[in-house]
Amino acid sequence: MQRTLILTVSGLSLMLAACSGADEPAAAAPAADEAALEEELLANYVTAINSNDLDTIMAMLADDVAFQAPHGPEVVGKDAVREWVGGYYDAFDTQWKKTSLSFDVSGDIAVERYAYESTDTLKETGDVFSDEGKGINVYKKGEDGKWLVVIDGWSTDVPLPEIAASDDSAKEPVEMIYEGFAAGDMDKVLGTMSPDIVWNEAEGNPYSDKNPYEGPDAVLTGLFARLGGEWDGFSATPAEFVVDGNRVVVFGRYGGTNLATGKPLDVPFVHSWTVEDGKIIAFQQYTDTLTHTAAMTE
Repeated sequence: MQRTLILTVSGLSLMLAACSGADEPAAAAPAADEAALEEELLANYVTAINSNDLDTIMAMLADDVAFQAPHGPEVVGKDAVREWVGGYYDAFDTQWKKTSLSFDVSGDIAVERYAYESTDTLKETGDVFSDEGKGINVYKKGEDGKWLVVIDGWSTDVPLPEIAASDDSAKEPVEMIYEGFAAGDMDKVLGTMSPDIVWNEAEGNPYSDKNPYEGPDAVLTGLFARLGGEWDGFSATPAEFVVDGNRVVVFGRYGGTNLATGKPLDVPFVHSWTVEDGKIIAFQQYTDTLTHTAAMTE
């Protein structure tokens, strides 16, 4: 009896062990299926992208698909995505490499993190643009059992180009010329000018008769000397400086009283200055020449 019991217990243990061993492949099966699904979905999607064929990639996308591309708004819905991808394919030949970083399935939804490298060749010029970054694919299984992409969102790892700091060096000599003119310091004024400066008064201005004034001496004797002899308190007061590279545009007002007529002058001006190597090489005046002339006319 004891021997029979021992054999029975032993047999039961062997049977349980066998059952336990049988369960292990069953537990591993879902993991294997998930890995196969991960490989299949990503490979099919990348192949569709790299086909550069609009219908091929659209067949991989759900009706409510959303694309979340860098540097632009989200594109939602198959029609909108078709237009977006169509424009992309019209402009570029593209090749993408996507590497899955993680893949999780829950029912009819699969979420995948990926890294990417892309190469876009501009069809018009042949210029090549490379990018790399990361993204997330979300797949959804339909009633027919087919998995489709419902979300593809990606962002680049390529840093934005550094924006050069604003260079206001051209502004300094222009500020100095107004300061010198206001103080009556002609040495300071002339010191801002290149020996080759070309100075033009606005067409219709009484002082445009000697355009162009070429060189500092021509500006001094042909223009500034006349202003000093014909006006009381002639002023050019800047209000705003706009700098664009070596070009400085100044908004301001003229003032003064004409000695011959006693009439006051109060009109706006725009001055365009060009600066090279710290010196002013060109000047162009814009102003209300009719009012300027009227102030000098009886």
